[in-house]
This record gives sequence, C-alpha cells and structure tokens, in this order.
Amino acid sequence: MLFTGQFEHLIDSKARLAIPASIRNRWDPERDGAEWKCVPRSGELKLYTETTYQHLADAMAEQTLTPDTKQASRNAVLHSYTAGIVPDSAGRITIPKLHLKISGLGGEVMVLGSGQYLSVVDREKWLQNQERHLGLLDEMLGSADPFDL
Repeated sequence: MLFTGQFEHLIDSKARLAIPASIRNRWDPERDGAEWKCVPRSGELKLYTETTYQHLADAMAEQTLTPDTKQASRNAVLHSYTAGIVPDSAGRITIPKLHLKISGLGGEVMVLGSGQYLSVVDREKWLQNQERHLGLLDEMLGSADPFDL
C-alpha cells in the first residue's frame, strides 16, 4: 500500500493512536497482514504494514546462517526494537512505552504518508517547518510557475 497525505492525530493517555480512516478503509488483511510493524527512532515512529516490513526485511537479509558481525548487529537492533501491533476494533494501535520513550512522542502528532510507511512525528515541530517542507517539494517537482505557460 502506498501511503500519502498528512493527518493531525493524538496519542492519547493510554498510548493509543488512531490510524486515519482513509488508510483503515484501504487496509486489506490478505494483502497487508494483520498487524502494523512499529520502528522507533528519535523524534519519529515508522509504521509499516506487516507485509511490507517482511518484504523489506527479506530483501535486507543475507542468505546465510552466519552473517558477519556488522550485519548480525544491525539485524538484532532493528528487529529487537520493532514491535508488531494489532489494531483494536476502532482502528487504534497501542504504542509500546519503550517506543514512546525512544521517539519522545506523545499528545499531538502528525501521521504522514511516507510512501512505503507512515511516519508519526510531533505536530508542532512538523508545522513549524512547513515552509522548509514546501521548499523541498518545489525542489523535487521543479519550481517552474504553472501559470507561466
């Protein structure tokens, strides 16, 4: 599933985050799996569908029972900090406390479509950087004036 768009949401006092309805409505358990894979980092949570995470993990994995030390360490860190989270009947996921601590998130957040995954970031920080984001968008798309034909 390709994730696009920006959604203002809230991580509530029980550490629950509602997945945006437009995304929930497109979720297909046969295609996407039964759970979200949540990967924390400073300032962000990355949410992958179970299927996408598995596909990316398979592509990253070496086909050996004895990976070198560097690859073994990367695998251990990535997969040990990744949590599988099954949405409740209302489409909410409960973010593990460790993930909230690592990311520093809580309260008002933005859920951002980031292509292969959803990115959850602090709402205030995201909005404060909106001009910079729009500059990057112009740079990516080309800054020609669409009315200057």
